[in-house]
Amino acid sequence: MSSGSTLLGSGDDPPRSCDLGLLCASNLTACAAAIRSLSHRIVWALVLGYHDWAPGYYYAAARSNNVVFSLSRANDSQLIEMSRLVLATPGGVVIPLYERYRRLLSSTFADNPSIVAPPIHVFRIFEGQFTGKKQTHGWLRNHGLGMYSLAEHDPDELRARLQAGALSESELPLVVKPSVGTNGMGVTVVRSVEELAAALRTHGEKPIVQEALQTKEEWGVYFIAYDGELLQTICLQFQFTSTLFVRAASGGAGLNSTHPVSCDSCPLPPYGLQRLVAATKYHGFGCLAVKERAPGQNGALIELNTRIGASHVSMLMPYLRMMLVAFDRRNTMWRATVHPFPS
Repeated sequence: MSSGSTLLGSGDDPPRSCDLGLLCASNLTACAAAIRSLSHRIVWALVLGYHDWAPGYYYAAARSNNVVFSLSRANDSQLIEMSRLVLATPGGVVIPLYERYRRLLSSTFADNPSIVAPPIHVFRIFEGQFTGKKQTHGWLRNHGLGMYSLAEHDPDELRARLQAGALSESELPLVVKPSVGTNGMGVTVVRSVEELAAALRTHGEKPIVQEALQTKEEWGVYFIAYDGELLQTICLQFQFTSTLFVRAASGGAGLNSTHPVSCDSCPLPPYGLQRLVAATKYHGFGCLAVKERAPGQNGALIELNTRIGASHVSMLMPYLRMMLVAFDRRNTMWRATVHPFPS
């Protein structure tokens, strides 16, 4: 395997004799040797799966003295060998961003805690790359977290009511979206019975239809956890011009401002996040999108992604590095009390 041909730099391949961060972008074997020779510990994170815009943001952090990122583009057998090398290196962790990569790692490395991701069944509940996100809010309701779930509507029942002329405009707006999707793609806010009928036709037989929360604010909650223990959290507030909007990643039509806020001000209170993390035995990164209902009521989770979020990368890179360091410290403590997992 040629490491240089399967790892990405920013733009063209970076120089291979450059600083440690850029070296790790182009040559895993050399990076492992360099890390083992260091007198201080660093976290080496191999990221599996990312959007095309991401490498530049990761490599902006290449000179960090405590975290180094490697981004991969390779076939499955190469990804397994890369992961094996990273996991065998002190401070090495592997971060699968999508369900396909989590499944791939699960088949080879079992329950290795240095894989920074929740168990595959949690991926399926919340990420839904293959099975879709229909399970998400039902799972919340079935695990004592229904106060943070969105009300959902049966699309077949809605079609029948539309055909019978029995659906009132007063029951709108609603949100219609595909079961499988990311970054707001395919999400439609419907404000009339005509728009609802069109959206139900567009999204096929089994779209997700949910209540629409009308507010100009949305909160992003970005966290890392270790085996059900919440380690660190950072929150952003997004302010929009409209009370009904579809947010794509860190942006969206009508986005006015984004700024860090105390997580105590989020409609999902810290104890609610702690309950979610504990109930799922959550492990790794998560990012939530939260909207508020009426003042004094619980907020609602409109999205839960089992990975590093776009805002983590584009806006919160210092916190992303801090979270990885916190994870590594907790992982080191855990390994000191049990036999190390085989690599």
